[in-house]
Amino acid sequence: MSAEGVQALGPEMSAGVFTVTSACVGCGACLATCPEAALRVVPPAGPADPVGSPRPPLVVLGARCTGCAECAEVCPVEACVPLGGWR
Repeated sequence: MSAEGVQALGPEMSAGVFTVTSACVGCGACLATCPEAALRVVPPAGPADPVGSPRPPLVVLGARCTGCAECAEVCPVEACVPLGGWR
């Protein structure tokens, strides 16, 4: 998902170094692992975000995400990804 595809919820509740894609199943593994508490559960406001794809149940707090990738290491469905993709 591109930065444009992330539902903006305010200045600190937007994509940081990592983002959570629509593949997220909401298992919470990343929430328990993130040392910066940079993830939040987002209750769905509707069936889709402005670009028409399902909203992920989690959002990365851009101001807190340091890019440590611990979320990506524990995600069982590879939904935590760096903005711009893996290099």
